[in-house]
Amino acid sequence: MKSSTEQLAQTVAALVQFLGAVVAFILLVGWAWSLAAGSALGFVLLFLLGALFVAPLVAWGLPAVSLASGLVVALIARGVVAFKRSRA
Repeated sequence: MKSSTEQLAQTVAALVQFLGAVVAFILLVGWAWSLAAGSALGFVLLFLLGALFVAPLVAWGLPAVSLASGLVVALIARGVVAFKRSRA
């Protein structure tokens, strides 16, 4: 059975990974649209070019960031629980 801090760490990691992917996608769409200057074909081509660089960052870099943030939150939660127990 998983402890509440492990569940919290996994939840934070999943949330960070999801939000990071959404933000990367939104930024990529905005970048491609601003450079395309209203051209649909230019937008598609720039989006695909940008996706070649953004996709590996989302696939390989974002899980490491999300795991690190989940670990930090879990350590903070454990510290808060230990502090509350010592004060009681």
